[in-house]
Amino acid sequence: MRQKEEADEKKRKEEAKKRKEEEEEKKNKEEEEHKRKEEEEEKDVEEEEEQKRKEADEEKRKEEEEEKKRKEEEDEQKRKTEEEEKRRKEEAEKRKEEDERKRKTEEEEKKRKMHHIFPSSLSRRVSVETRTMRQPKIYTPKDYRYYKPLKVNVSTPEPIFVGSQESTYTLPTGKKEGRRDYVTREVLGVDEKSWIERFLNECIIT
Repeated sequence: MRQKEEADEKKRKEEAKKRKEEEEEKKNKEEEEHKRKEEEEEKDVEEEEEQKRKEADEEKRKEEEEEKKRKEEEDEQKRKTEEEEKRRKEEAEKRKEEDERKRKTEEEEKKRKMHHIFPSSLSRRVSVETRTMRQPKIYTPKDYRYYKPLKVNVSTPEPIFVGSQESTYTLPTGKKEGRRDYVTREVLGVDEKSWIERFLNECIIT
């Protein structure tokens, strides 16, 4: 009996030890599995974070490229605007200079034409002839024998005609002198008018 009890006790101890070992092994396996899962989860998290970081870097790079491109476009537009403004100013200045040169040319042309029409020698000749014409002349009745200008009566304001047969000697002495002076002035006026017409005709022909 006693040997049988010892054998049963030994068997129970062995079974208990075996169960304990199995439990420890199972526990170790569970711990290892848990640890493996944690490592995998941590790895996944790291990979996800790495992916996010890469995406953020890519987004930042794109933004920088777009900002750089936008700045280059703005600089190009600014440069074109400045060149256009400079070109407009140069054209305006050129037009102004051209207008000024044209104006001066026209003024010089006018002066040249005026000088051509009224040369200094002609001006001197005109002055001399004008002074000569303005000098009083003494006319005789013979000078007016064939001249019939419109005259004013010495005694009345009514116009009269002096015929070729009429003579200032038929007038009284006082009226005769006035008549002679009047006729002299009238003839002088006709001479001046004729000379001016000849001068203008010469200018037109020239």
